[in-house]
This record gives sequence, C-alpha cells and structure tokens, in this order.
Amino acid sequence: MDILKINDLKQLSNDELLSLEKETHDDVDKCYTEQIVKKTLANSLYGAIGNCYCRWYDIQQAEAITLSGQMVIKHIGNTLNKYLNDLFKTEDIDYLLYTDTDSCYLTLDELVKRVYKDKNPTDDEVCTFLDKVCKGKLEPLIAKTFTELENKYNYVSDQLFMKREAIALSAIWVSKKRYILSILDDEGVRLSTPKIKAMGLELKKSSTPSYCRDILTESVDKIFNGTEADVIEYIDECRKEFKQKPFEEIAFPRGVNDIGKWSCPDDVVKKCCPIHVRGSLYHNRLLAHYKLERVYKKISAGDKIKYIYLKVPNPAGTHVIAFSDTLPTEFNLDEYMDYNKQFEKAFLMPLRIILDAISWSSEHVNTLEGFFE
Repeated sequence: MDILKINDLKQLSNDELLSLEKETHDDVDKCYTEQIVKKTLANSLYGAIGNCYCRWYDIQQAEAITLSGQMVIKHIGNTLNKYLNDLFKTEDIDYLLYTDTDSCYLTLDELVKRVYKDKNPTDDEVCTFLDKVCKGKLEPLIAKTFTELENKYNYVSDQLFMKREAIALSAIWVSKKRYILSILDDEGVRLSTPKIKAMGLELKKSSTPSYCRDILTESVDKIFNGTEADVIEYIDECRKEFKQKPFEEIAFPRGVNDIGKWSCPDDVVKKCCPIHVRGSLYHNRLLAHYKLERVYKKISAGDKIKYIYLKVPNPAGTHVIAFSDTLPTEFNLDEYMDYNKQFEKAFLMPLRIILDAISWSSEHVNTLEGFFE
C-alpha cells in the first residue's frame, strides 16, 4: 500500500476511506500472520535440534542456543542497570523489573521524576520524552553492547539487535511470564487510551468463559485507573449480573480427549478423571438414561464442549455437567446450576491472583478500627 499524506486523505470520499481502512487492516493481519509463522518455524527448528529423533539432532547445539540467549539477555540487563545507576548516581539499585527470553523491562520512573520535578506533565509528554531517551540513549547503548559481545564470542555480526517495544504507565507482575501492562505507546504507535496487555493470565484465554473474559478485562482497567473500593464495588455488580446470564455464556469451554480412557461401567468415571471429561461422561449417561441418544449427539473424543458446576444433591448425581451446544432440557438441571461456585471459579479466582500481587482484597474486610467507629 502506498504511503499517503494527510492532505491526500482529506481528498478521499467516505467510500474510499472505508476501502483504505479495510486494506490497511488486511495488511496488518497479513504482516502479523507472517511474523507468527516465522516465529513458529524458528521455534520448531530449535525444538527439532533438541529432539533425538530428528535428523539434525545435536544436544550441544540446542544447549548453545538456550545458554547464549540467557547470557545475552542477562548481559543487556546488567548493562542497562549499570548505566542507570551511573546516571542517577546510585549504587546497586535494580531498575530492571523483569527479563524474559528476549525482553528487558525497565522502570524509568526515577528519570521522569528528576526531569519534571514539580511539573505535572501529561502522559503524552512523558511518552514523547521516554521515546527520545530510548532511541537516543538506550538503543545505541544496547547496539554497542551487542557489538562487544559479537567480537568477544565470535557471533555472526549484525544478527543481534533490540528496539523499544512498549511504554507503559504502570504494570503488575504476578509471577514469571505472567504480567499485565497498561500501555501508552506500542512500538511507536501512540494510543489515545491505555491498552491492557496481559500475558499468561486468564483474561484472554480461550478456556475462560467469554463473558468472564470481558468482565476480567474491565476489572483490570479499574485496577489501573481506580481504587480498591472501586474494584470491590464492580465485583459486587458483576456477581448480580452473573446470576442473570444464560449458563451457556458462563460455562467453561474445553476440548475433550481420551473420553474412553476415563469411562467406567460401574461408577461412570474412574478416579482422578479431569473435570470436563467427568461432565461429558455424565452427559452421555443421562442421554442413555432418558433415551435421548437419537435426539442429541453424544460427546465424543475431539469434541468442543462447555461445562458448569451443579449444586448437590441433584438428579444427575454429579457436581458438574457438560454439553456441546446446549444442555438438553429433559435433564431438568436448570434449577441446580451453581452460579456462586461458577462465579468463584471462572471470575474471582483469576482476579484474586492479580489482586494478591498488589495486596488488594476482593471484598470488604471488617477491622478492629471499624468495630469502634
């Protein structure tokens, strides 16, 4: 797609603008798919080298890839830490929040405070300043460090490089590879409102009910932009709305495998059976019990299902039931849906993992101070 100037865009009709927007989205999707494919191929090659059944198997090569990556990212992190300690005239302060396979996450809060002092800059002004710092200072420093490593360890020249990815207003780290960023600038694209990027958490996972994905994302937004009281109030609102939702929207989605492995003629399921497989086997049992096998399809290995918790005792004789598209009304289980447990498992438990990381509560806590008020 040709690069257009602002004046060129003003001359386009609405239909032409819509066509251009679609073309741009298509190009973005194409480039994103290409990078994912290349990344997958590179990772597959690395995995193959470490697989003893591969023609090019060489465990030393696999170890060299892993250890080289670890050494490089640690060296870059130490270099950045030393630079910032020298800049701020501090000793042994760790400005490195986190390192991943190919990433270093720095806090530059101290730099912003020292530069702006008593001023009250906008987020856009801070982003512009930090972008200049990264491009003018940090990226050249990293490039110089890579050159030194290439010379020292005989790496292939100009194959190692890093660039600034995101500028975030704030972040929450739960554990390794599990974090959330409130991004203001994403690879040079300035955002009008912060974008939430969650890694390794249930916010966007396909195994989380679709409705819960939405309210978890909204909860995180309130964590970043509100108070603990705001989050607790929102949880109470969600609890009320949750009980009004059709159970198909709040059930856990899963894929079923090895269903025959866990089947037991006497007790329906064997011990230690995965919960979604248990729900599937009881679904099939109820179809047979009510003679509905010609009306509804049995759940088989490879099927996509949803499952939901039930109150006990109930006619099904289990605490969980699964279904493919919809639960047969003939099972008469609607009144036994355990909305409280489902809310706890699908929404509160993933949210508490985030809240615990910042020492917030998911409900109002009575204290001795409140008792004497």
